[in-house]
Amino acid sequence: MIKKFITSNPIHRRIVPFLDWIMLLRPERMLSIWVLICIGMYLSSIVDKSVSINSTAYNIDTVIFFIGVTITMSAIFIFQNIIRFSSADNIISPFNVTNILEHSKAVLLSDMLAIIGILIVCYFSIISSFQLAIIVLLNRYIIKDYKVFYLSRKYTSLILNILISIMLIKVGFHYGSFDSLSLRIIHMLNASLYIIPFIFGCISICIFINVAEFGSINPIKMYFLSTVLCFISFVIGLMLNEPLSCVCALTIFPFYLFAVLRAESRDVIRSIRYPILILNFYMLTIYPLLFFPLVFTY
Repeated sequence: MIKKFITSNPIHRRIVPFLDWIMLLRPERMLSIWVLICIGMYLSSIVDKSVSINSTAYNIDTVIFFIGVTITMSAIFIFQNIIRFSSADNIISPFNVTNILEHSKAVLLSDMLAIIGILIVCYFSIISSFQLAIIVLLNRYIIKDYKVFYLSRKYTSLILNILISIMLIKVGFHYGSFDSLSLRIIHMLNASLYIIPFIFGCISICIFINVAEFGSINPIKMYFLSTVLCFISFVIGLMLNEPLSCVCALTIFPFYLFAVLRAESRDVIRSIRYPILILNFYMLTIYPLLFFPLVFTY
């Protein structure tokens, strides 16, 4: 009844055009972006031995840093939307950027947002801004034809999503306050073990996303592979005595198992959305202030 009232109310026609400009930045996708940045920050605190649980300390620098990352990723999502709807095999999507802006203006907006976002991040961390610049370039020059080393569009998209996930974790990691470049490299090497379970977790989710988007000849095998990767993530996290990856993998595992056993579309959707939700939920125990952008986005 509430939904019908909102959609049928005359004021809806006045509000929607403004909301379209907000949706142009694809805020709903930030649920998976922000948590990856937080994972990187969490890993840097582990290496620095300064992990603080339920910390509510407010830092304006961190807020601006997240705004910079958000703007940059929004630019990437805009460009992805442009390419997908201008391709011959259109991908069904509830939102089309070309309905709001012309193609040339949309590309210009994407470029401007990318530059602004990278400059904001550069003020706090040059290495993080360099990582974001690589992500932008990867999307700009690979997504046009989805071809890397003669791989199909399906596998290119999978590789691209995995690389972006790992690099976003590194963006958050290098935001940590280290004294010098050499110290950053040393800390990154020390964190290499702790990042492994999260990499396996990201790969498992990316496989489900890839199957949902492009399909598969034998999807159950892909679901089983994701389930195995999730279990490996749990084992490695347990061996490292790292609670976040261990608990997240253990909580996510049953959803993957249902996808293997039933292989219904709803199980696949749950295997994509629930892990992201679960990871955000557990991340709130470390960074409670993440609650506010999550609720606002939702």
